[in-house]
Amino acid sequence: MTTFRDPNYEVIEFGAFVRRFLNNPDAFSEKVFAAVKQRFTELDWNERTCFGERGKLSDVPYRSLHYYQPEVGINGPWHTSLEEPVNMVQFNGKTILWNGYHRSLVRMLTGYESATGYLVLLD
Repeated sequence: MTTFRDPNYEVIEFGAFVRRFLNNPDAFSEKVFAAVKQRFTELDWNERTCFGERGKLSDVPYRSLHYYQPEVGINGPWHTSLEEPVNMVQFNGKTILWNGYHRSLVRMLTGYESATGYLVLLD
């Protein structure tokens, strides 16, 4: 249960989930977040708008993605459709889900095999 949201909601330990569900022990790393944020700063890109401006709409299998967000709410997305594109970055040879964790969790659990979203190249 979160203690920092209003209203609070139930969460899942997403790192443990993707390791087991996707059978990929290397799929999760919180360390990548700071490095990606730093790269956005170096490029002087707005991390909220650059996906629509510079991203290419792509389908990436969930098994191929890497993840950094440690917890995800299990109640699903509140303000977006499951079909709305997520945001992904290519960085240091890895494709990382940047934004869209709630949608991706629900999609994985309902049988979708890939994420559709805007992919920005940061390499």
